[in-house]
Amino acid sequence: MKKVEVQKLAQVEPKLREGYTERMNRTEAEQTLLDTLANAVAVAEVAKTFAEVWRGGERSLETHIDTRLKYGHIDSLAEYPAKTVAAMENAKAYLVAKGGYETMVAIDAGDWVLVYTFNGTLVTAYQKEASIEAFDQRHARLGWTVNEVTQNDNIRAESDRLLLQYRKFLPG
Repeated sequence: MKKVEVQKLAQVEPKLREGYTERMNRTEAEQTLLDTLANAVAVAEVAKTFAEVWRGGERSLETHIDTRLKYGHIDSLAEYPAKTVAAMENAKAYLVAKGGYETMVAIDAGDWVLVYTFNGTLVTAYQKEASIEAFDQRHARLGWTVNEVTQNDNIRAESDRLLLQYRKFLPG
């Protein structure tokens, strides 16, 4: 549908225009976020353990969890997937960074941040601290383009699909 047709439709039915605008004029950053979430769902669907959604696999995840334990961000290995799920449930901002060898997406939950590669693997999840450079600041400093994407129904639906998959990694 051409933009002119959407504008004509807006004159007839404003509610329809909003839906079409969201679908037809999606920003590149929003589309990247949706694609990344869809890729993460696909990765999680076939994963049998939390380590299988982690970039670098089990050894990399173990090293990362040891770091989180050392800094007091978590109290146990089992707590890490739970913190990841809680961060997704409490997402406040979505950031898309492009400029390096792979696109990165951050889900900011206020006190925790999740970072994904475009292919849907989880790179890190960490507690925000003053001593840790913010995702957007770090990538902007590196010369990347960073865009914030506003949550909408499409993003929430894709996030909910991912949450369903991640909940299978929680104990009990």
